[in-house]
Amino acid sequence: MTKVQWLIEDLFENNEELIQEIYLQDMSAKCIKYKPFLNDQELPFGPNECVIALGSINLCRQVQRTQSWYPGTWVDWNNFNCLTYYAYFGKYLLNKEYRILPLGEAIRKFNLYRAMWDRVFIRPCDGSKSFSGQEITEDLFKHSEQYGKPELPVILSPYQTVHSEFRVFVSENEVLGGSMYYDGQGNLNPRPLDFENDHKVVNFANKLLQSVPWKPAPIFCFDIGFNGSGDIGLVELTSFNCCGWYATETKKIVAKAKELALREYNEFCGNYN
Repeated sequence: MTKVQWLIEDLFENNEELIQEIYLQDMSAKCIKYKPFLNDQELPFGPNECVIALGSINLCRQVQRTQSWYPGTWVDWNNFNCLTYYAYFGKYLLNKEYRILPLGEAIRKFNLYRAMWDRVFIRPCDGSKSFSGQEITEDLFKHSEQYGKPELPVILSPYQTVHSEFRVFVSENEVLGGSMYYDGQGNLNPRPLDFENDHKVVNFANKLLQSVPWKPAPIFCFDIGFNGSGDIGLVELTSFNCCGWYATETKKIVAKAKELALREYNEFCGNYN
């Protein structure tokens, strides 16, 4: 019988709880510290094994480039690009009033959007998040080369404070669990998703799943937030393999990932034990 193995970067908050659950479900896990130019000899699993990798974007890219693991990761970077998923989920975004344009044009037209919105938020479109979303300041004009080439697609939108934010793990039209990570005052204060008391978040996640047939991956996350007016909306899609779990309860999500991993391994390796 094929055994699912997990490669976990020593990066996130609740690794110990996650690893304990992995072992309880008859799987194994190895923790590593990622370093640039990590070579194959430093990775603990061989070719064509059933492995789930969790960690930074750099680690996941390394796994995709160099390993023949199944599944390895469930990250199609194009699917997590805003240019792709906004086409499907755009009307559910917390900030629907956005513009997509090249970085060079965003800088050139900054005063136009500042006059329109007062405060302007910028983030990259790419799923690998080449820089962090932030309010535009004069620093961007002075050091724009640090953010990317002038042709880099970016999103401009009115700046707004997200008062509370949740990460919700979903797969195959089911809400598996999640965590609030920013509380109602905008403080980092994680707690598990409560299906009863957080019914607005759970219902909204179910609405997204039922309303949009397209999905970026077999398992992924909705980041869902509330603004100062109490409006709920989608902040972004996040990949399962590269996201923090915060205070998420692990049992159901680990079981689902195991099921998906074995399904993919058996499909590609023909090992239907």
